[in-house]
Amino acid sequence: MIRAVLIRVLRELKHDRRALALAFIAPLIVVLAFGESFRGGVSDVPVALVDMDRGVAGKKLSELVVGRLKNDSTVRLLVVENLEEGLDRLRGGEVWAVIYFPPGFTESVLRGNASLILYLDASNPAVSDAVVASARAALAGAAAARGFKQPLALTVEPVYGAGATYLEVFVSGVVSFAVFVLSTLLTLLSFVKERVMGTLERLKASPLRVWEIMGGYSVAFSVLGSLQAAIILGAAQVFYGLEIRGNPFDALLVVILLAIAGVNLGIALSALARTESQAVLTLPIVTIPTFLLSGVFWPLEAMPPYMRTVSRMLPATYAVDALRSVVLRGWGLGNIAADLAALAGFIAVFMTLGVIMLGRKE
Repeated sequence: MIRAVLIRVLRELKHDRRALALAFIAPLIVVLAFGESFRGGVSDVPVALVDMDRGVAGKKLSELVVGRLKNDSTVRLLVVENLEEGLDRLRGGEVWAVIYFPPGFTESVLRGNASLILYLDASNPAVSDAVVASARAALAGAAAARGFKQPLALTVEPVYGAGATYLEVFVSGVVSFAVFVLSTLLTLLSFVKERVMGTLERLKASPLRVWEIMGGYSVAFSVLGSLQAAIILGAAQVFYGLEIRGNPFDALLVVILLAIAGVNLGIALSALARTESQAVLTLPIVTIPTFLLSGVFWPLEAMPPYMRTVSRMLPATYAVDALRSVVLRGWGLGNIAADLAALAGFIAVFMTLGVIMLGRKE
């Protein structure tokens, strides 16, 4: 009996070429995503450099430190004129830190009371910890090169994320991941079920236009997705003490836009699946890249450059960045406008694809 069932299942899979292809593509995507995402460390982090040190007798000890930082692949130094300009770039999200050599730094070193000041965006500990480690290593190397017994002091001044816990950092990413995956997969499975039951074909045979059908489904599932988003965000606050430093409604707007993007992506993907089994096999294609490449747990700065390009093709990447900015940086809508515009663009693209795919003849 087992042999008969086995033969039957294999025959069905043989004739379902789409499911067979997905069964082999999905594990390949999983392996590549994991391997490429965790292959390297944090690198190429933009950091502003403000060097006000004038040196002593034509020699600047700050240059020793800067020289080591330039050879450190973790940071990418951007020289700015003054501290205020550097802090403006930090507050605007252009850089993760500002390295500040105050006036008289060399003289202070010779007197034994020097301190390099590092203004830091600590909203992502994986990135900020790497920057701090690079600064400490550069100071230690410079001190050793000059024969100082003690490493030069480093003063860290968090501008964002002061006192933030790993839970607060990760909750923002987990909320984005959960909203996107749930809204996409629920819509995908529901839409495929409509197709299998013949409901979708009856609607297409009605006087309704394709974009009207798409719009109706999109609105209905978007309302459901928005409610899911509100529940997840609220649960994170109630059960895990998520502190939103910005406006909670701004955070809710971010996750709602992400939910709508997921809904429309689910409708578009449903055209690729004719059965529930095919729909299930598309899950890794959606979940794994979103989990690994959108900055939920592993920062984009720790990915190879080409993988960062791939991550920017995922709507969850922009939602994670926007949500963390509201939660940990206290930013408002003006500061996250670029992320919101990107999410709106994804919604438009996915909706257009959904209309096109829905309008195709079966």
